[in-house]
Amino acid sequence: MGKKRTNSESVEVKESKKFAYEDICAEEERLSKLLFGDVNEVIKTETVVEKPSENVPESTAAWEDEDDASITVQTALQSQKRKLPNGGVNEKQNTYSSLLKHKYKNLVGTPKWAKLDKVVDGDDSDDEILRSCGHIASNSIENTLRKGTLEIKQLTDLNAETYTEGPFIHSLEFHPTSTVGLVAGPSAIFSLFAVDGKRNNKIHSVKLDQFPIKCAKFNGDEIVFGSARHNYMYIYDLEKAQAQRIFLPQDMTNMQRFEMSPCGNYIAVSGRFGELFLLNAKSKEKIGNFKQDSKLRAISFTPDSNHIYAHSETGTVTVWDVKMQRVVNRWYDEGCIQGSSIDVSPCGQYVATGSFEGVVNLYDRSSLDVGNPKPLKAIMNLTTCITGLKFNSTSEILAFSSREKDGDVKLLHVNSKTVFSNFPGLNTKLHKINSIAFSPLSGYFAVGNNKSKVLLYRLKHYASY
Repeated sequence: MGKKRTNSESVEVKESKKFAYEDICAEEERLSKLLFGDVNEVIKTETVVEKPSENVPESTAAWEDEDDASITVQTALQSQKRKLPNGGVNEKQNTYSSLLKHKYKNLVGTPKWAKLDKVVDGDDSDDEILRSCGHIASNSIENTLRKGTLEIKQLTDLNAETYTEGPFIHSLEFHPTSTVGLVAGPSAIFSLFAVDGKRNNKIHSVKLDQFPIKCAKFNGDEIVFGSARHNYMYIYDLEKAQAQRIFLPQDMTNMQRFEMSPCGNYIAVSGRFGELFLLNAKSKEKIGNFKQDSKLRAISFTPDSNHIYAHSETGTVTVWDVKMQRVVNRWYDEGCIQGSSIDVSPCGQYVATGSFEGVVNLYDRSSLDVGNPKPLKAIMNLTTCITGLKFNSTSEILAFSSREKDGDVKLLHVNSKTVFSNFPGLNTKLHKINSIAFSPLSGYFAVGNNKSKVLLYRLKHYASY
């Protein structure tokens, strides 16, 4: 059994284990904050640090107890009054800790963050822990959004430093690759903000010359602006900080309603008399168009940018093939008298439509090619015209709103087809909602109202901006 310890040696060993235990507790607290969040911390953009490919140190255990090595399987089983199953006789002379490690690996496997056969620099260790624990990999079971209530917290208004873009916040966008928010409205002023949830510092504010902004979209290193009153658009170069006026192609009278394709190559514009115009996003030249009998109320690209879904005032949804430049499908939105909004989910599986009657229909996109499709669910939580409709980045949440009535906004749990019961809160003063938006990785949700304000919320389920 080895040499017996003296009293002084026993004290030293106990003291050593005490300090090691305190170190472990501190490390567990750090990892707990990393995995489950700290209410005092702000979302930060992740920095990826390259890992060195050579000089990888040898793996060592983070904790060892010399007493464990002296306990055999036979000794442990005798104390527990247990026996190994048939075929396990030869294991009795092995250490009990080795048996437990082997059994754990067979049942659970080794998580990525526990593998010590690589060198990790900077924040990459945290990144590996998050990935293996389900805070980044959207398809993990642990990260599945649950129905019922939503962990949501109201933060400082996104445009708290200005409040000059309204009073109606027609346009609200998050930059797809940086933590920047765009707010614009009929005052012809647009502002850019550094989104952090605490101060949301203003980066820049610009007033376009007599150009009430109806719609604004990020497109790479520029912003595209449209108005209901003018036959020209404005382009703002983010790098040069310069605005440029560009007249619209022939037959186009305004750009009050348009969408950018996910690939960044196209601009789809809804015309006044049922036309859909397709522009080259780089040259701003018209490259295609089609016309239908009724006026288009809303348009949405598919995630691959190959098709455009257009909802009309007669309740008909038309599907336009971008490359072939022709209509490939047309179907009637069930129960819809007059269409008002439409959105295709980022995963490409769902299509949501909104009507003037306040009904939101959720469809499985695979069912839209045959006859008159039936919605998966008709959501009737609102009773006024659906003017805002937006899926979040993971297609787990569908936000829908109406500007006709104070506080008319709901968040739908897509998988269960039920709304979250705790949003908006009973005492939340949202006023009339003119725009809604999710940040690129769904960490934030924003609501623009008719009082010049953009209310900002933190969705705690999502770990990133």
